[in-house]
Amino acid sequence: MSPVPHDTEHQDAYATCVQAAVDLGASVAHRILAQAKRSALERAAATLDEDERKWQIEAAQLLSRHEDTLCAAYPDALRREFSTPGEADSPKPKALSFESLELMAEDQVDETVELMRAQQAVLSAVESELTLLNALISAAQGEKIVRASANPLRPQAWVRALRDATLQCPVPAALRLRWMHHLSEVLGPELAAVYRQLCQLLREQGVTAASFAVNIPSMRDGTAAERHIAPAPAPESAPAASALQPLLNLRDLRRLLTGDKSRPRGSQADAGPTLDAASETIDTGLTVPWSFQVLQEMKQVDQVLQRMQQRRASGGPAAPAVARAGGPSTITPAQALSQEVVKLMVENVAADRRLLPEVQQAVRDLEPALLRLVQNDPRFFNDKQHPTRQFLSEMTQRSLAWSSADAPGFTDFFEPLRQAVDALAALPIENAEPFEFALHSLKQAWGEQEERNRRHRARAARVLIKAEKRNLVAERIAGDMKSRPDMSTAPGEIRRFLTGPWSQVMAAAHLADTRGATDPGGYAGIINDLIWTTQPRLAAQNPSRLARLVPPLLQTLRHGLASIEYPAAATQRLLDYLTDQHQMALRAPADAAVPEPMSRDELDSYWGKERARPEVWLEQTEARESGLMERIPDAALDWRETLGPDHADTQPISAESPTDLPAAGLLPGVWADVFINGAWSRWQLAWASPHSLLFMFTDGSGKYQSMTRSMLDKMVALGALRVMSQTVLEGALDAVAQKALRNSTDSAP
Repeated sequence: MSPVPHDTEHQDAYATCVQAAVDLGASVAHRILAQAKRSALERAAATLDEDERKWQIEAAQLLSRHEDTLCAAYPDALRREFSTPGEADSPKPKALSFESLELMAEDQVDETVELMRAQQAVLSAVESELTLLNALISAAQGEKIVRASANPLRPQAWVRALRDATLQCPVPAALRLRWMHHLSEVLGPELAAVYRQLCQLLREQGVTAASFAVNIPSMRDGTAAERHIAPAPAPESAPAASALQPLLNLRDLRRLLTGDKSRPRGSQADAGPTLDAASETIDTGLTVPWSFQVLQEMKQVDQVLQRMQQRRASGGPAAPAVARAGGPSTITPAQALSQEVVKLMVENVAADRRLLPEVQQAVRDLEPALLRLVQNDPRFFNDKQHPTRQFLSEMTQRSLAWSSADAPGFTDFFEPLRQAVDALAALPIENAEPFEFALHSLKQAWGEQEERNRRHRARAARVLIKAEKRNLVAERIAGDMKSRPDMSTAPGEIRRFLTGPWSQVMAAAHLADTRGATDPGGYAGIINDLIWTTQPRLAAQNPSRLARLVPPLLQTLRHGLASIEYPAAATQRLLDYLTDQHQMALRAPADAAVPEPMSRDELDSYWGKERARPEVWLEQTEARESGLMERIPDAALDWRETLGPDHADTQPISAESPTDLPAAGLLPGVWADVFINGAWSRWQLAWASPHSLLFMFTDGSGKYQSMTRSMLDKMVALGALRVMSQTVLEGALDAVAQKALRNSTDSAP
């Protein structure tokens, strides 16, 4: 049912504990339902809102009506949560993203907020009990060190199961949200009691708590990989956010993305001022703002009016950007929210440690232009192809090529960018046209050097495509070779040679042949002779044939290996081996017994031990022209010790399934930090061959290098290649969505 422990010492205790948790689910459901009904009725009695009173009363009534369904569904939902294979060890699920928010319906937004709020409420109520349970569960799973993430009984599972149980009841979404609110409030104390029972159960069965590892934060741990996504804290000297601005919440952010100005009804999650740009405006003068009634209730009207007077008199940093820019004197709530999103986005981008300080400052200097833009063009938020979005992406993503302002090529990149930012900051921005023109100008400025680099990479890519094609043909030829009957008698060295280098020779000859010859170069025709002459006891029976075959055989071998630039030293080793075999044949008695050939099963077993895909072979000229990386990082060198702050925001690729690497984020355009020659350097994957056997990386100066798939796999296995999983702008916008989610979760329902 649940994930199987690593050893069997406490396997029974672990299974008993998980089953006990499922069994306790029914009694927990009965108790929290009773308390939730009382809570809903108390809320109904206390509220002055007639509509809300009706909602709460109806919530209590429907809880009573569906009590049996919920109590029956909860244990089953818990069982499913606890038994999901590998969920505890799976990577952290992708957090709510800016892009996905636009695709969510309002009830999904409300559910996301309420589910997060419920998990936080339950977690805060069980923290002390959960710590001990994590230690005991880890020990029961065979772990020496506590792994809290491997505990299937975590509070999140109980909350998700509760949500799943409520979905079994046909009630309106708004009522289900109220159910979740009341149920999660009372689930915490009940779950704490359950955890105490489970801890006692494990102790009674001889389980001793695992030890806690002391983790000292450093640049080496994986937690640093996503720090750039979190919004940077505001400086202590920064002015307080204006009370005129509505608190950024998930629902309003979604409406900004979708252009929906409707005001939902009867939703618990609607925790702040809603957008209605058609009828209400915020006045930047002394007019009472659209949220005046709310401010009265908060006892803050005097403070707000005083702040507004100061802003108008000083025109300082706290004044709205549109007023400072000479724009309209009033802005709508939707425009105010747009400004807030832009400010958070800029703050997040400028705090991204992957960007050099010069680029971070350029982003900050661009903020006024962005604020003016979103006043008139809200498409910026929901159109990924918007010229302004493309401008921001280009300036931030291109800048990732340099980890120092002194690095070659950075000045040529940054000077035209600085000029474009200065021009945009001074222009009156009414639409995206200035950004589109600036982007076009930048691409022209960067274009000459980039075109030269592109031509060089294209030439190298053609070399690599030719090499990949030859390797694929060689792989097919090697497969045919393995099925030859005479391979069963060939020595192991000859089998490896024929299915390796000689297959490359034959493949190169086939690709170079323009006449359609059956055996170009005659390379296939010598295979029988090669196998026969390398079996001394067999060749000894006909020494005259051996003497006749050897000279042309060796000549063909030399010529074929030279055609693929096979290393001279390796060629000589092969020839020395053949000479030894031929000398043995001449010395062997003519009546020497010939060994039995390998059976087909033995031969299949032999081939099965060989690697599934042979090493990609590049000729020396191909390797040189494509900048092939031939040496992996020294495994004895602790590269982690050299991982400084410039490279701490990248993360290793999971090497569990190397064949899925492109799907795991290693696609052309992704930036990666690669440990080469004892140091980290930043490279962009510029190209991958059609069959993903060869990859080409480029740096900010235009230098490029390639590596084979096996080399890439080794780099991944060593952790010496770390990728950036998000673009800078994508991460910044996702952080805005996370901020909105936190605000919605923290606000009173």
